[in-house]
Amino acid sequence: MKDDSLFYNLRKPPHTVSIAWADEEVVSGVDNICPKFGDEHFLGNLRGGDIAIILPSSNVKDFTWTWYSELLVTDNVLQIFQDAKLTGFKTRQVTVSKVKRKGNKPVPKLWEIVVTGNGGEADPACGVALRYKCDYCKYRVYSPYQDNGIIVDPNNWNGTDFFTVNAYPKYILVTEKVKEVVEKNKLKGCVFIPSTKISHTDFVKNFFKNMDIKIIGRE
Repeated sequence: MKDDSLFYNLRKPPHTVSIAWADEEVVSGVDNICPKFGDEHFLGNLRGGDIAIILPSSNVKDFTWTWYSELLVTDNVLQIFQDAKLTGFKTRQVTVSKVKRKGNKPVPKLWEIVVTGNGGEADPACGVALRYKCDYCKYRVYSPYQDNGIIVDPNNWNGTDFFTVNAYPKYILVTEKVKEVVEKNKLKGCVFIPSTKISHTDFVKNFFKNMDIKIIGRE
């Protein structure tokens, strides 16, 4: 069995400024609902296209993060990933609609990293259990989150370098290989947290601190 400590959560560093979309309409009008149960299993809106962003400055780091947690990388980073033969992601075009403060350096070409790797269900030791799974769509109900980190079950993981697990789709998980590639090339704009050390309580507090949203755990 693979050592859990070799998996990491790739995330933005503390106090990093998140990037805004230039056009919110890319998500409008495309409802992701269940073909059997309709909006009873509403899964949110599917993005209708590639994103356009507003940069606060032309000084762009290797990794950039949006308010909606999309990961953007420069053309140079993408080439490094491809040369290292990292797996588990695809790319989407990113348009820079506006730069608020222009400097001497031109804005590099940016790509959105879309994680396609699959870690399946996490190890039950996480303390989160699958309560319900729809046979017609991706709707699932899990028990309330515990603060046991994310423990990857190697038997459910498809072996890719970038992946997510079902109960935690917003957490980008990566292998030791990704960490080594980033550190070797001294890339800036991200941090690595061992997956077993992730605090869901801190994440939720930080994510929703400026939003009027209540989180309700259901038994």
